[in-house]
Amino acid sequence: MLAVKYIIFFGALLVGVPLLTAWLIGHPKRVRVMATVHAASIALSVWVSLNFFPDKFYRGTSRGMETTFTDLFALALLGAIFLRRHGRITWLPPGWWTYGLYFLAGVLSLVNADSFLYSAYELWKMMWMWVCFLTVYNYVRHTRDVEAIFRGLGMTAIFALLVVLRQKYFTGIFQVSGPFAHQNSMAMFFGMSGPVFLAHWLEKRQTLWDRYLYPAAFVAAAGCVFSTLSRGAIFFFPIGCLPVAAMALCRRWDARKMKILLALFLVGGVGVAKMGGTIVDRFLYAPKASGDTRVKLAIAARNMANDKILGVGVNNWGIKINPPYEYAEHRVGKVYADDYKDGLVETIYLMVAAECGWWGLGVLLVFFLYFFILNLFNMFHYRHSAISYLPVAIAGGLAAGGQGVFGRALADAPGKGHVGLGRASVGHPEGHPAFGFVIHH
Repeated sequence: MLAVKYIIFFGALLVGVPLLTAWLIGHPKRVRVMATVHAASIALSVWVSLNFFPDKFYRGTSRGMETTFTDLFALALLGAIFLRRHGRITWLPPGWWTYGLYFLAGVLSLVNADSFLYSAYELWKMMWMWVCFLTVYNYVRHTRDVEAIFRGLGMTAIFALLVVLRQKYFTGIFQVSGPFAHQNSMAMFFGMSGPVFLAHWLEKRQTLWDRYLYPAAFVAAAGCVFSTLSRGAIFFFPIGCLPVAAMALCRRWDARKMKILLALFLVGGVGVAKMGGTIVDRFLYAPKASGDTRVKLAIAARNMANDKILGVGVNNWGIKINPPYEYAEHRVGKVYADDYKDGLVETIYLMVAAECGWWGLGVLLVFFLYFFILNLFNMFHYRHSAISYLPVAIAGGLAAGGQGVFGRALADAPGKGHVGLGRASVGHPEGHPAFGFVIHH
């Protein structure tokens, strides 16, 4: 079976990718279609992937050296752009140094890692993130076409809702994850892309895509977010949509927009009323043991960060949280079953601090802040253009992304990584900073 896996991977990499690249360079329309397929393939990445040296029982953010079809599509698309532009593409986009520092933090943490293999899982993932980011950045830069990507993301939302409905009503799953590895991953992804779908719905209606795809995608994204029953996602999703609605009304007040927003308010009210009991229970009556566990794991993360300047090793949390290490104070002096393994700390920030040190957390915050500020500049730069709605929608998505403070959304999704550079809403399930990159020039 292992031999078959290698044959499939190297066959796809050495034969499939070059053939696809050769087909793409034949016509610009094929490149546009591939950009849509690349974004839409996110919906299948949790099922269609090749995982080398897997350890499916490891309690960490990566459980193998995973390569998805999304990654291979990105490689083929980047190759086509490279050839069509005769090699004139941007290898170091604006802000590349922030991700470079973040990657460096992961590499330096290896000095304290118990398992280089587990760390390699995460670094491999981050490498593919960079490939996907370069692909999306250069595609948008050289084609000025963001619509192809957003259409693919809209298709992902609709497909995800179908998966959610099946999980919820046919298999009886309480907190659904859709086509993602974890419900928080899905909540983060659609919490950030939902405001973009809403902005397209309110501001554009020239094509059938605008009239039907984006309304359906927004409704699907909202349904996916609320179906996760994630308290952070439920709280932040409306906050992310508010600036989009306000901007749309300020730009041009008309009856169509009012009807859409009123309909959404009424439908949303009915949906909240239907799920109200469950949502209230999640906010008010969450198990005390769950809250206690989160606090204990947060203390353990702090202990790791304080003990090792460079962190305990990227993706080595699952080792260091358990004996013989004593970072988990709640386990000292207590007897657990031999096969008991503690879980992951519930915020991306503490996870990074534990695995890459406090300085690594500082780099992560600089990384986020850079692209947040870049997007603010875009809001002013494009305020009189045809896409003035887009930076505002992205700002709403970034606001909705605030749920990352409360969950491990960025650490547990397919394709993934702690940050998810460049894939969030322009090519992969997590990592919102790409938004700011994409429309910068």
